[in-house]
Amino acid sequence: MSRIFVTGGTGFIGRQLTALLLEQGYDVTLLMHHRNYNGPSHPNLSLIRGDIREPSSWEQKLKACDAIIHLAGSISETSLYRYIRYNSEPTQILAEAASRIPRIRQFIFISSLAAAGPSKPGHPLSEYQPANPVSDYGKSKLMAESRLLFSTGDFQKVIIRPPVVYGPGDRSFFKIFHMIHHRIKPVVHHGIQELSLIHVTDLCSMITGLLLNPRLSHDEIFFVNDGTDIHPLKDLFTQLETMMERRAIPVPITRFMMGSTAYLSGLAGTLRGKAPLVNMSKYRELKQAAWCCKSEKILSFLEYRIKYPLEIGLRDTYNWYRRHQWL
Repeated sequence: MSRIFVTGGTGFIGRQLTALLLEQGYDVTLLMHHRNYNGPSHPNLSLIRGDIREPSSWEQKLKACDAIIHLAGSISETSLYRYIRYNSEPTQILAEAASRIPRIRQFIFISSLAAAGPSKPGHPLSEYQPANPVSDYGKSKLMAESRLLFSTGDFQKVIIRPPVVYGPGDRSFFKIFHMIHHRIKPVVHHGIQELSLIHVTDLCSMITGLLLNPRLSHDEIFFVNDGTDIHPLKDLFTQLETMMERRAIPVPITRFMMGSTAYLSGLAGTLRGKAPLVNMSKYRELKQAAWCCKSEKILSFLEYRIKYPLEIGLRDTYNWYRRHQWL
């Protein structure tokens, strides 16, 4: 069975992807940096400690691998320079190392819808439209894509651009559950109104479906979602209220409030040298009306049937939060 080199395997998506790869019989070499792997031990799992920016710590192990799945990166930094340092440059370094290893047949990069930029309301993006990122995070991800695609490696390059990813164990989407649990429903009049979403299980299944797939004949970019391109934000909150049996109070949030909070949070983060969750770069994402994409290309190619449409995915996630006493 093929050996897969995985970065970012200790994160929310990476933990579930690593478990699925092992379940499907792959040998996995997992590169860890700051966080430890907290999954069960497995005879086909090899753990190494290292930094992507320092190939000497992992390149020897890479030589025994057939493919790379690159998940590692940063979603919160204080400047474009730091986003490039932790998103763009490591992708280039990893691609350059892979180009020196004839055994590597494929490099799958988990990018982001942020690299493509926002969509227009009612018009989800397709893979064939030009990218127009609005945030520093999105720009760094697009730059990482470009550095991979233009690398000299004689291996197949596959880029996946997920929208919002949620599911058991996710701490980011949990904030929405937490607000509804406490009967608060934010109403944004000049911000995000439409979203594409995907449950982490479906995302991981699509990644493994593309992994060393013999029907892939050239480099590809794929958008992914849960089979529904557009989820209105108000409908999402209504579903959560019904499922959680909570009647939430609408709390208006204006663009001025979002911008002011982002500015002050970013300033405080810069002074402390610690990246805030919301800054002016993030605000440029939040004030867009729609972040939606089409998934027909990947669903058709893989002949994939979504396991977790929104209602089932939200219920699965909510039950996990309750079982683990997050709510």
